[in-house]
Amino acid sequence: MPRWIESFLTDISRDLLGHTARSERIAVNPWTLVLEVEGFALDDPDGTTWLSFDHLRINLQVSGLFRRAWTLREFHLDGPRLRIERFGSGETRLGRVLASLPESQAEDAPESGSLPRLLISDFSITGGAVRVVDAVPEPAQDLSFAPIEIRVSDLSTLEEREGDKAIAVELPGGATLRLNGKVHLAPTEIAGSLRVERADLAPVLPYLRSAVAVDALEAWLTAGFDYRLSWPAGAGPVVELSDLELVLADVAVSAASDSGPLLRLEEVRATGGRLGFPQRRAGFDSLRVAGLSADIRSAADGRLNLQSLAVRPGAAAAPDPDAIPPDVSGAPVANDPGQGPVGWDVTVDSVDLVEGRVAFEDRAFDPPAALVLDRLNLAFENVGNQPDTEIPFDGSAVLAGGGEVNLNGRASVLPEISATAGIEVREIPVGLAQPWVSRASELKFESGLIEAGIEAVWSPDGAKSAAGTVTVSRLEVVDARDGQPLIGWERLGIERFELDLTGRDLNVTQVDLAQPQGRLTIHEDLSTNLSGLMSGPEGAADGESDAESGWGIRIARIGIADGGLDFADRSLPLPFATRIRQLDGHITTLDTGSAAPGEVELEGQVDEYGLARASGTLDAMDPLRDTDMRVEFRNLDLSSLSPYSVGFAGREIDEGQLDLDLGYRIEAGVLKASNDVVISDLVLGQKVDHPGAASLPLGLAVALLTDSNGVIDIELPVEGDVNDPEFRLGGVIWKAVAGLITKVVTAPFKLLAGLVGAESGDLGEISFLAGRSDLPPPAREKVAQLREALTRRPELAIEVPGTYVEAIDAPVLQFRDLRRTVLDRLGKPEGAAEANAGADAEATGIRDDMLDGQVRGVLEQLHRERFPESPLEAIRAEHSAPPVDDPEGVAVLDELAYAIDLRERLVQSQPVEQGELDALGEARAVAVRAALLADGGLDENRVALGPVVPGESEDGDWVVIELEVAAD
Repeated sequence: MPRWIESFLTDISRDLLGHTARSERIAVNPWTLVLEVEGFALDDPDGTTWLSFDHLRINLQVSGLFRRAWTLREFHLDGPRLRIERFGSGETRLGRVLASLPESQAEDAPESGSLPRLLISDFSITGGAVRVVDAVPEPAQDLSFAPIEIRVSDLSTLEEREGDKAIAVELPGGATLRLNGKVHLAPTEIAGSLRVERADLAPVLPYLRSAVAVDALEAWLTAGFDYRLSWPAGAGPVVELSDLELVLADVAVSAASDSGPLLRLEEVRATGGRLGFPQRRAGFDSLRVAGLSADIRSAADGRLNLQSLAVRPGAAAAPDPDAIPPDVSGAPVANDPGQGPVGWDVTVDSVDLVEGRVAFEDRAFDPPAALVLDRLNLAFENVGNQPDTEIPFDGSAVLAGGGEVNLNGRASVLPEISATAGIEVREIPVGLAQPWVSRASELKFESGLIEAGIEAVWSPDGAKSAAGTVTVSRLEVVDARDGQPLIGWERLGIERFELDLTGRDLNVTQVDLAQPQGRLTIHEDLSTNLSGLMSGPEGAADGESDAESGWGIRIARIGIADGGLDFADRSLPLPFATRIRQLDGHITTLDTGSAAPGEVELEGQVDEYGLARASGTLDAMDPLRDTDMRVEFRNLDLSSLSPYSVGFAGREIDEGQLDLDLGYRIEAGVLKASNDVVISDLVLGQKVDHPGAASLPLGLAVALLTDSNGVIDIELPVEGDVNDPEFRLGGVIWKAVAGLITKVVTAPFKLLAGLVGAESGDLGEISFLAGRSDLPPPAREKVAQLREALTRRPELAIEVPGTYVEAIDAPVLQFRDLRRTVLDRLGKPEGAAEANAGADAEATGIRDDMLDGQVRGVLEQLHRERFPESPLEAIRAEHSAPPVDDPEGVAVLDELAYAIDLRERLVQSQPVEQGELDALGEARAVAVRAALLADGGLDENRVALGPVVPGESEDGDWVVIELEVAAD
């Protein structure tokens, strides 16, 4: 019998499987019905033993005849060993065995129905081992599950009979899987409990690598649950799990190409688990994650280490969520679109993340930038996949650099994602953003805290919005290049904002700025401390305006209280600095969607006693479109502006006060400014050589513009195209100032004429008749008007030069000298009127007496003396002719023509000394000065005589003295 059994096993293994079966001993006791097999092995054609055992003992009982069932007292298998192997091609050794079965075996398989009647009183497997060899993962795996201990008492397929089972399997790493409970095979029902204690999950790493790029895995699993599995007759399977508890401890996950663990978990504990099938319900009472530590790093190229965990190419595709999986019993399962992809109801009563830590490190910076969330706690309730399930949540965290974040709200994920959340931010330092700010600018945060209360909403239709309040307190920003303060404030508070991310809309009710401070410095090279502050990424596109980007922004009011600005200009010959403080005011109604400009009202103190005010309207989002502003400065100390006057005109300012009323109107980029300037008690200082200063007589201009009260009051219009890239407001204003000064100093007497309403136009030209020094009536009127104008400009002085024109003054002087000679020889005195005889002497009869007979005799005598070579007879002959009525008669002398010819010959020969011309010019200057000082209203020091200079006459009759002005 044993040999027959051995031969049978050998033949059937060879014929059916193509394998070789062998055994060391087979023994059969026909009296006790005991079968024993020792040293059995089943070899694959390649010689590998894939199934074997040390000893098999089966004890058949005769009593089974009375039960009409196969009855075994014992079925004991000792040392079974099973080799499960998968080759690199994906083919398995067991698959080869099944593939070698003849097709007739599958066709002859019995149809499903009732199980054969069987009763085994004692079923046991001891010392078992399963070896799993898998060449597919990298590296290949060789795992051993041993020892395996299975014991079942009263294993039966008889109705109303159940057995006790106990299974123990030692897993790789030393953990043990234990399965205890009851077994009932007719109908099929298995119930009991399963426990796994601290199983090492490292062996699953190679299989994870086939799907995700996990480099290392450390984790220990402890699990346990009670179960009940049944398959009622005529129905599908029923699975019930209860008291399910899963614990993952000491978890560490490292991503490929990353140094150190990416994720650590002290413990993940799920308790109160339950699962029911076919009800398709699963859940836990609690899921608690403790000690989470995640280290997220961004490489220099911006790639996150999390991305290295991405699903590998070729990994198994995710199941089609629209597919309808079949029921185990073969019946289709309807897929509820409101539930998970397989129609399961899954709920977790509470999910808690306790004392977590998430660190982010950006290695694009040197040293790397870091942001750490510590003491991270999150709690969710009623988590499930049922439609319209609301999930309450709350959480909190502190930042390693200071500050705290709290949130709470409710969320729903099916059928659409929706959530409402309240977010509270407390005292988060703005310096946490320093590395990222430094990448795009030269700004450095010295201090500053952010607080906020925000209500965020994610609507089912995908709309996202937020509203709340924001406060930034004690902000201090410095220039990282020199460490100097740049901007800051004690508090910036946004009373309420409403942000619609979907509609790209922002509404702000009120922004309050308390004690804002700023610094503006102009350097020696005319750059400012703001130049080069922003250094965005290379290739960054120019920023869009809010209107171009489609954002609607409305700010109802910006309030400013107790602000200040430090201003310094180091580009000037004398470095200049001033401070505006106690700046208060507001800006209202800024709206990108409205053509109406916002209103501005600001007021502050300049230096110790100066006042600055600004009021008007402007489009803050596009100030070049529509701006209408008035800026007032009152009682500014002009000595503080001395650096500008030196740089502009080469003169310091010692004293003075300045009032400015500046109006700026910009429409479509075109500036029209009206500037009213009032300067009081201006005292200029010394001259300073400066290469950039314009050559302007600033002192003279001041004297011309300063009235009797010591005030300069001027209007200074300015125009320009702001859209012109070369446009500079400061340059335009200084150009206007220079133009005004040039106009004033080049035509000072027109300015003086305007003061008294003189119609003559230019009070600086005083006309004299040729050869005379007495003021004619028109000149006397001009002098009177000039005298009145000078009383209104007490700082102005006049210089009167002596002037003569030799071409018209010399003939008059020659005639006057000749007449004096004639009168001297006749013994007659010269009267005052005769002494001033000029070009109009003929009209007064003074010239006529030169034709008197006695006078003619003196003229003939003087001619003989001066022209001895020219006889008088020749001259008489030139002026003698026959009478008109007797052409042939005796020549008659034309005595008048003869006398005139003599006189003119003598006049032309009369010498005129330069001293006579100089004396005439000086006499004219003295006459003008005397007229200006006649009423005693002007200080004589303000009217000075100038040098005598030759001039020219435009009409040949009048000599014009051109007065000069100077600062007194």
